[in-house]
Amino acid sequence: MVPLSTITQLDALEVPVTITPELPGRWQWIGTKTLRFEHDPDIFDRLPAATEFTVEIPAGTTAATGSRLAQAFSWSFATPPVGVVEIVPANGATLGLEPLFFVRFDQTIDPAAVLETISLTANDDEFALRLATSDEVESDRRVSKQASKTSDDRWLAFRAQGPLPRDAQLRVAVGPGVASAEGPRLNESTHTWLRNGIRSTEHFSIEGDSTVLEIPIDESHVPNLSIQVDLAGTTERTTAGGEPLPDAPRRPAFAVGSLDLSVPPLTRTLTVTAEPRNSSLEPGAATTINVLVVDDDGQAVSGSEVALVVVDEAVLGLTGYQLPDPLELFYDPIWNRIESSYGRSSIVLADLRLLLTED
Repeated sequence: MVPLSTITQLDALEVPVTITPELPGRWQWIGTKTLRFEHDPDIFDRLPAATEFTVEIPAGTTAATGSRLAQAFSWSFATPPVGVVEIVPANGATLGLEPLFFVRFDQTIDPAAVLETISLTANDDEFALRLATSDEVESDRRVSKQASKTSDDRWLAFRAQGPLPRDAQLRVAVGPGVASAEGPRLNESTHTWLRNGIRSTEHFSIEGDSTVLEIPIDESHVPNLSIQVDLAGTTERTTAGGEPLPDAPRRPAFAVGSLDLSVPPLTRTLTVTAEPRNSSLEPGAATTINVLVVDDDGQAVSGSEVALVVVDEAVLGLTGYQLPDPLELFYDPIWNRIESSYGRSSIVLADLRLLLTED
């Protein structure tokens, strides 16, 4: 508490509060018991990101009543670490063998330092990376468009130091340990970009009316696998009314079909059992809950991290709340973004009348 006085007199008083790291601005008394910090708008318009601040009132601070603070009082708060806003090309896009990648962040970065935390793998083989040159950025339509809309100090563009293999599964991982140029806090999470590509191709012939294709499924196909079948052959020519022309040469025919197979993460699913030692308790009493975590083979999993939530089931029943399945978040379906291009529209068929008059 400070003595009751004018605002000018209060501003002249020594303020018993410090902020670490120091911020440009001033403290202002609001009444006799409340202090407010106002930043200097001519220097910055927001707090530096990726920074942890500590506010402290030292021991021995004396109030107007004469009472003294026996121990120092402090508290801390932090601004968010750097985060990835966007990666271009889009997740799952079809790329060339020497693609250019663009990553936009939500705060200032040092591109060279951040590149050290980025990895690019193709079919599980890691490729060395380098920052893209300004000419490479300008010549790439997608990347140059994004760069023009982003602050110069909040993005980077990079590419592999050599060509990537064809039809490869690509994975770009940004982090952990991504640093901001605004503060020392690191982002310890990982932002992942995936391009699954074509897993395999198989040529086959159909003898008869149908055939069976066998597709082996393994762990790498979780959470889903997209299958496309292209058939090419011939069929009878028909008149405009649909009548067959058995004497005319057969015409080209084709068909395309696709299927999305769900591959559930059964071998990655844990079963958790929680059993309280007491079946009922009085309000305020304590108990022990035994938690068992086993894998898909029924074997106990050591070192498991368990979040135990105790709630009033009646309240959940009234609200209709259902605990979401975390596996649905971890293994969201990966949509097939591979595009097929066909040249059949460029084929010019012979005139049917000429074909019928030929010997």
